[in-house]
Amino acid sequence: TEKTPSDELLNELGLSPMGGSAGDGGMREPSDIDVLIENSTCERFVLRCVENELPPNLIHCLRLLRVLELQHDHSVAAQRKQREVEGDEYQGEHIIVAGPVSTRAASKVSQLLCLLCSDSSVGEQLRPHLFGLLALSGASYPASGVHIASAASDVIRAFSANCLSASLVWFLHDRKMIVHMTDDIKELCAMTAIAPATASASNRCLYGPDAEGAGLWVVALRTVVYLVANSCHFQCVELLKDYDSAGGYHVLAYAIAHSGMRH
Repeated sequence: TEKTPSDELLNELGLSPMGGSAGDGGMREPSDIDVLIENSTCERFVLRCVENELPPNLIHCLRLLRVLELQHDHSVAAQRKQREVEGDEYQGEHIIVAGPVSTRAASKVSQLLCLLCSDSSVGEQLRPHLFGLLALSGASYPASGVHIASAASDVIRAFSANCLSASLVWFLHDRKMIVHMTDDIKELCAMTAIAPATASASNRCLYGPDAEGAGLWVVALRTVVYLVANSCHFQCVELLKDYDSAGGYHVLAYAIAHSGMRH
């Protein structure tokens, strides 16, 4: 099968499921990303990573891993349906479970990105890629992809704590990113109807109480609140105003009132 650019990127970092690193379990040789993490304390490590545009490529990896989980979940659902149609007499003995296939890969990507985001110099390089990164925290996920949201949240919080600047805060304001994040959370909490453009493609994703039970509400809310709070350290309250105008406080109150004891 011909490899796509996405396959090549994952393979270069040793994260391709075909190579055994994106999935879970089994013996593996140290991947490129393992080597990078192991040598992250070396002098000029961050500089070399920035020179080779590793931070934005790692964001791309996280986004690809979400797509991988969506595809895997739909594939498993299709196999189940096919067995039902065929009346497979053995299906009770061979239950197909849509478990995660990228837990380890997402953890490694998040770990390395968090390390890189501990250096403020990474912030500007990520400017063109922030929309894609921030969207991951409140995006829709199947049950097998919840770990991607958590991994993205860790990265966003590391970025918020170490890489924000007054310029980046105004950039986030100008692009209405907090508004978009809040709107995504409303949809995740089932406070608004699912957009028609995504309804058919995301019908196996978690929304409403199911998303709350999986921890997606708290992940998304924690992320946006942390980002807004840290933006206020730059004598700028524009993101706080954006959060307010987008109904962020109402969303937070709704989530608190409708969340279970676990979260």
